[in-house]
Amino acid sequence: DPSTALASETKLDNALEGYIEGTVHLPVDGRWLLQYYIGGPAFDRNAPDSSKFPTESVGEPDAMDSMTIEINGETAVHHNNADLQGHKKFISQTIEGQTVRFKFSFTSAHPLRRLHPFVAT
Repeated sequence: DPSTALASETKLDNALEGYIEGTVHLPVDGRWLLQYYIGGPAFDRNAPDSSKFPTESVGEPDAMDSMTIEINGETAVHHNNADLQGHKKFISQTIEGQTVRFKFSFTSAHPLRRLHPFVAT
């Protein structure tokens, strides 16, 4: 079920780099509109200890942390800069066919998961 497979949030765990990749087969061949969003936490020393987004209190996110999003041969690189920290950025992409091939690659200067940006649907 494509709606279940893509209803999630993905981010780098407690590591400096990693990726997730896969293929989703859609129910029919055609033109598809993919919609997702990316976001990153912002530091706020007064945020609750359990807070992850839009603010967190464990440290400053690194503006050079990145997510490389590849979908059916199209690639976009997003950095966890001030424009992303504490915000969501919505992205739409049209694809043709019956298959979604994706790879999300993440890099970070710090291994702490709560400081990392994410991609979600």
